[in-house]
Amino acid sequence: MKTRLSRNNHSLRTALGVILIVVLVFAAPLLAAAAEDLPPEIRAIIGGPRYRYARWGILAQDLQTGQTLYAYNADQLFSPASVTKLFTAAVALDRLGPDYRFRTPLYRRGEIDGKGTLKGDLILVASGDITMGGRTLPDGRIAYTGIDYTQTNGMSGTQGSLKIPDHRAGFNQLAVQALRSGVSVIQGEIVIDDRLFKTSRVQSIIHPETTLFIRSPMMINDNLIDVVVKPTREGAMAAVELRPKSSALQVVSSIRTVAKDQPSQIDIQPADLGKYVAIGQIPEGSAAIVRTVAITDAASYARALLIEALRKQGVKVKASPVAKNFSRLLPPPGDYGRLVKVGELVSPPLSEYIRMILKVSHNPGSEILPHLIALPEGKTSFEDAMLLQNRFLAQVITDPGSVSLADGSGLSHANLVTPGSVVQLLSHMTTHRNYHVFRNALPLLGIDGTLTWTGKEGPSQGKILGKTGTLALVDLLHDSAIISSKALAGYMTTAKGRQVAFAFFVNDIHTTDVRGKTETRKLTADTGADLARIAEAIYLAN
Repeated sequence: MKTRLSRNNHSLRTALGVILIVVLVFAAPLLAAAAEDLPPEIRAIIGGPRYRYARWGILAQDLQTGQTLYAYNADQLFSPASVTKLFTAAVALDRLGPDYRFRTPLYRRGEIDGKGTLKGDLILVASGDITMGGRTLPDGRIAYTGIDYTQTNGMSGTQGSLKIPDHRAGFNQLAVQALRSGVSVIQGEIVIDDRLFKTSRVQSIIHPETTLFIRSPMMINDNLIDVVVKPTREGAMAAVELRPKSSALQVVSSIRTVAKDQPSQIDIQPADLGKYVAIGQIPEGSAAIVRTVAITDAASYARALLIEALRKQGVKVKASPVAKNFSRLLPPPGDYGRLVKVGELVSPPLSEYIRMILKVSHNPGSEILPHLIALPEGKTSFEDAMLLQNRFLAQVITDPGSVSLADGSGLSHANLVTPGSVVQLLSHMTTHRNYHVFRNALPLLGIDGTLTWTGKEGPSQGKILGKTGTLALVDLLHDSAIISSKALAGYMTTAKGRQVAFAFFVNDIHTTDVRGKTETRKLTADTGADLARIAEAIYLAN
């Protein structure tokens, strides 16, 4: 009887021990997630009515001591939105280096006679250049604005942002070089070689049937056509303009100007090679509206721009710009050593592209970077390119389950990170040889990039560097917006001189009364301001 009682006591003690271990294991994250551990000003923000149904993740860490200053759900997965670009940029800087440059050569196939007539073809070999000279300023830097034109789709009053880029600039340079090489007449074809890696489409998460842009070795104006719609007088057709202009592009529009109190409703879709159909309405007296539509055949469009650039320089070209690229005329990739190079577009250094990508959250550029990383391995698909990023990240992130990445920009729902994994990356980069390039490419609070209008005139203005992230969805049940993710992650030097890395996420902000683009932009701006206030509270307290 005693033995049985002793055995039961032992079993009881064992069971209690297992229960205690289970309680401790599952209680640890809950204790780490206790809002009471946060300063009252941060608790007031995350406990606000706007975030009744939302999830927060917060981590701030002293970079010199490794001390965790504040942690809240730091080991839980969140949708990072464009904070994803931190991972993409870090891998690109590590694998390619800040001095990497795109080199886009132009070859002739055939001989030039004494009159400058090329009895053959010109072949432009795409290099994956993200801008093709279209944003390069006279000082060699890449132009960007606080809100990039790739982010202004459907916004009114933003047509001024189109004045900076000259999307034809690279083609004009190549045309000048071709003329100087002795080419004045081209009897053959103009061909674009876009075989560097496989072209793929980036789809909208709100409208999956819509292509946002394509990843391609040939990138022109981010592989987007800018459609500018301006009202005229009520009842008349609206003025519709395509940028950049080209004989290879055509828009068929039935957009009408309606009364001032009517809403704008504009839909533009590609219909055929270089042809777009625009329908809808725009109210009289309103500012112009910019819409972007994907270029679905970048090689054919590049061919047209090169033909037009050559003709502008006085080169006589027999080929018509209104035709599909003749890819069947391309030589085997190994044959270019036997052709004559008549021009080459050399880009600014990669550091400039990283700055543009992080400052303005440039989606097309961040989707090209994984391809560039994979090229030395002979990988041409985007899926293989993403797999290769893990070679670098596996050395940085201690728990592989704390990061999931499906693209380079942050548009995919499959992107998931913990605040802890982001801070690990940020901390690692402080010891990286290209740390200063990485750090200086981040938006500066209240100064530039996507943080230009956030935190202005506050005590932390210019003291916090952070990558922003926004992912918005639509609740069709209530005709309302959902902020799937709003994020801010980066570095700060606090008021007392501490070097801090931080990552803040708020996911699933759901209300039922946010309708239309204006109200949605206000909600995202207000949420972004709250993230900046959290950063400022940490800045002032440490």
